[in-house]
Amino acid sequence: MKRSPLPPMLGFMASRRFHHGPESPSISAILVGLLLLLIRGSQKPEHLRTGCDLMNLFFVIDEYTDVEPAPVVRDIVIDALNIPNKPRPKEEIILGRIAQEFWQLGIETATLSSQRHMVESLTAYLESVVQQPADRDHDTFRTIDTYLQNRRQNIGARPSFVPMELDLDSPTMYFTIQSSWSCLSISRT
Repeated sequence: MKRSPLPPMLGFMASRRFHHGPESPSISAILVGLLLLLIRGSQKPEHLRTGCDLMNLFFVIDEYTDVEPAPVVRDIVIDALNIPNKPRPKEEIILGRIAQEFWQLGIETATLSSQRHMVESLTAYLESVVQQPADRDHDTFRTIDTYLQNRRQNIGARPSFVPMELDLDSPTMYFTIQSSWSCLSISRT
């Protein structure tokens, strides 16, 4: 798949309304690509592209969990990540195609270990995102500790760090060891 210039997916995403109604926000107003360029300006352009696409994917996932059952959203995205070349069902919401295109482009320039880390961290993120509406539907009130534990996953920090390692062949032990996540200490306060 040929890469288009930055900003990624903006034209594709801006041309669609993800749910109907005047309350639907304009995706073209989101300039996450600029933020990524400021943070990761020394990265390869294709890895910046993957990071920008990831931020856009987070935005669309958030939009869809407001209007679709969260487990459906989770299952569609996880399926698209694990089997990126599988044809998406015609009746499926556009999120499946967005996740699929994100990951088809991402795996072109990612090492096998970083591909595994992206899928693992996005899956953990999606599992925690599903927990929020489940808690709401069942009138579950979390303690501060359990809320923060879940919140650390559903802010998307772990998958957001993966684009910085797309050209590295890091053993999984470095990705999963708690001490290697000291950069996440801000989310623990």
